[in-house]
Amino acid sequence: MKYKIKQIYIENFKLIKNGILIDDFNNKDFIILDGPNGYGKTTIFDVIEIALSGKIHRLALNNIVHGNQGADDIVYLNDQNSVMKIVIEFVSKFDSKIIYVYGEPGANLGKSARRIDNYNYFKRFVLDSFNDHIKNIDQLNSISQVQIDQWFNSPNRFYNLYHYIQQEDSTFFLKMKENTRMDTLGKLFDTEKEEHQFSKIKNIHQELKNQISILTEKRDNNNKEISNIQLLNKEKTEYNLEYEEIFKFLLYPPEWDNEILNGLNDLNDENLSKRELYKNEIISLTNFIKDFHENYLYFLQYNTNKEIDLKIENTENLNTILLIYNFIEDLDEINSEVKKNNRLYTLLEDLKKENLLKKIEKIDFNKLTDDINYLYAEVFFDNVNAIISLKEKEKNVDEILRDFIDTRVKIISLFDSITDNKDIDIDNTECPLCGNYWQGGYTQLLAEFKEKGDKIEKLKSSTSLEIEKKYEEFYNEFVNDLNNTIKEYLSKPENIIDSKYFEEISIDSQKMIEVKKTLEWIENQLIDLDELIYKNIDVYPSDIDERRGRLINLLNSEKKFISEDYDHIAFKYNYSNFLEEYTPNIDNLSVEKLKTKMAYIDQQYFQGNSASIIELQTQNKFIEDEQLTKLTEIEKKTHKLLDIYNKNIKDHRKQIGKNIELPFFIFSSKILQSLEYGIGLFIKWNQTSTDILKFTQGNKTSHDALYSMSSGQLSALVISFTLAMNKVFDKSNFGILLIDDPTQTMDEINMSSFIELLRNEFEDKQIILSTHEDEISYFMRFKFSEFNLRTTSINMKDKQFTISQDTL
Repeated sequence: MKYKIKQIYIENFKLIKNGILIDDFNNKDFIILDGPNGYGKTTIFDVIEIALSGKIHRLALNNIVHGNQGADDIVYLNDQNSVMKIVIEFVSKFDSKIIYVYGEPGANLGKSARRIDNYNYFKRFVLDSFNDHIKNIDQLNSISQVQIDQWFNSPNRFYNLYHYIQQEDSTFFLKMKENTRMDTLGKLFDTEKEEHQFSKIKNIHQELKNQISILTEKRDNNNKEISNIQLLNKEKTEYNLEYEEIFKFLLYPPEWDNEILNGLNDLNDENLSKRELYKNEIISLTNFIKDFHENYLYFLQYNTNKEIDLKIENTENLNTILLIYNFIEDLDEINSEVKKNNRLYTLLEDLKKENLLKKIEKIDFNKLTDDINYLYAEVFFDNVNAIISLKEKEKNVDEILRDFIDTRVKIISLFDSITDNKDIDIDNTECPLCGNYWQGGYTQLLAEFKEKGDKIEKLKSSTSLEIEKKYEEFYNEFVNDLNNTIKEYLSKPENIIDSKYFEEISIDSQKMIEVKKTLEWIENQLIDLDELIYKNIDVYPSDIDERRGRLINLLNSEKKFISEDYDHIAFKYNYSNFLEEYTPNIDNLSVEKLKTKMAYIDQQYFQGNSASIIELQTQNKFIEDEQLTKLTEIEKKTHKLLDIYNKNIKDHRKQIGKNIELPFFIFSSKILQSLEYGIGLFIKWNQTSTDILKFTQGNKTSHDALYSMSSGQLSALVISFTLAMNKVFDKSNFGILLIDDPTQTMDEINMSSFIELLRNEFEDKQIILSTHEDEISYFMRFKFSEFNLRTTSINMKDKQFTISQDTL
């Protein structure tokens, strides 16, 4: 029950845009695809391969896309906005199988999905009827590769091996290494199951050897360790010491002060054992105890010197101390004085004649009595209240009018100051506001200005005139006097506080705490600051850096002597870890106790060594008696089993190989025009192994034909070998043989013999062959027709032209 192709439908695949139905295959034994190159002959082979295997083999082999690089389009599509369709119907005497391949529009996919190696792009379905491809794919049943292989009783991996001889990479099998060829053919020799079992046993055997090697190495390392421990035990001194805890007072005593000491042989990154580290630490502590009293004094003095250095480094603090020392108790009073002065300066600005009347309601005069002890405050306040009362009666228009007059006066005053300045060249014939030209110059302008002013003055109400009169009297009688009183107060030295000085001593509470701590320390050291501190606050000092330098010298003079032999880091480590809470009882920690502790560590060490030897010897006995003995026995049996499998597989390969040798020799003799060493080719196995496969020209050379034959001859060799494999190994239901343009190597192929070979040896196959030469097409069809075989030609150029005409 051989399946053959009945019809193919192609839409939007490669150069085919509109749908093409090719039904010329039906009931034909020999189909030749002809016409010029570039019109889709190879496309027919591609669509068949996609339907059967889900990919194009030659594109998979030649994938040159780097990394995860995406693509802008789908290489298989003619139109990126349309779907791709391939439908192929295979028929036998009893039934038909229809495979539908669907591809989404490229425009709907991301870049990674458009890659040429995205084999999931082709979606395959099984159809009940050929025209069901018009249905939505959601209504169709998908089909797997396993199902297709079961249909044709042929794994798809054999498709490119002996069902399809392709135009490109026709020599890919020959270019494999000699042993790789054999791995590929092993699937044909029906030894796949045995080879899989052989591989599993081989892996088990290798794992057994690995385990034996690991255990042997473990045993040898144990023996070395035993020898090393025995060597160390030669320095053993007999002790019989009871455990005594030294650092009972510590919450976390050192490890070496524990009763049980584990891992004394363990090494650190510097290859020092834990025992050596413990003893080194105790030796350091012993030396520490010997010179404790002297070093403890240096320890305290070192901390004092460090504290002095920290104070010296904080120059900002030192500056503040010099500035603030004499006023530290008066800071609140100074702060109040500065606030008062600021109020008075603000008040002086408000008391200017041009400002006061405008702001009089908003100015707070209540603190005048407290700030400067102003004697006329009561009368002053009465006048202020009287003016405010009059202003409340005044209409808004009067106030605006008065402000307007004041503004005009200010403008003229400013312009006068400019024209009086000889350094500024200004045209005094122009109005300073609008730029209007005045022939009489500035004099005429002032006259006009005065005239207009007089007219505006007449517009004032009686209340407005009363306010001005009252304000003038008030200002001359009281405000001028108040101005003088405030200025006199602010000019007195005792009331002057320099702003920069005040800024330096105005520090936050946290910084004040630090300053006071430093001052307390200085006073405790009896350092006299009288000549360095500042006693006046009215001027910021210019010699602050010089005075700070003198203070630093005084601080440095308080540093204590420290011996060069003193090691602060070592002393601090021992002191902080062992004795900081124990200083009052330091004399109770003796050197003798520490020496006894080192002896106790040695005692534990040698006792542990003896236990380690016993443990290692026990391990080795188990490794040798239980593990190595049993594993070695299993390894020998596994090795014997491997030899049996290997021999049987090789014998089977040799037997099967003989089945293909004769057909290959005959086929190559007929197809090849001439050979240097004879008329046919031989398959040669390695004398000691069937793992290596060569193709040779007789017995005069041992070199593979790959090295001596032309590319055309090699293509003919591949055709011969593929046909021989198909003849010997093909037991499938796939009754189709596909050959893509063998006439490209026609100069090396005996065409007449080649046609006879196909006609006589593969009469049960539907042969699909392509050529671009019309004469060859006619010749081949003639030869097949002579034997009453049904032939046809499909001209792909004419097919596409017909479809395009129908579309128009």
